[in-house]
Amino acid sequence: MNTEMPKISQQQMLVEVEMSNGKPFLIKFIAAEDGRLCVIERAMYGGQKREERSKSFVEKRKYTPSKLKDRAKLPITNLDAPEGAAFRTPFISHIIQFNHYRVMK
Repeated sequence: MNTEMPKISQQQMLVEVEMSNGKPFLIKFIAAEDGRLCVIERAMYGGQKREERSKSFVEKRKYTPSKLKDRAKLPITNLDAPEGAAFRTPFISHIIQFNHYRVMK
């Protein structure tokens, strides 16, 4: 029996993330800061989508998703994290799993 995880390319993963239309997805990546494995079970593409956003949060935000993508990072929101810690930008090259797929370069 083959128990190996199905594979997906980085490009196909990006297409599926961008077309997720707010549907949460699982993502695993290696943090660039300290090399630890990060698992976000309910991630959403883009910045924080909270009910009440303070004006100061919007004004302080330096990076838009397009700028981050140009820098090889993927802007995501961890739906299970507190508001101040929910926004993450892992390097696309450090993503190792998307939903039930192993991400290949």
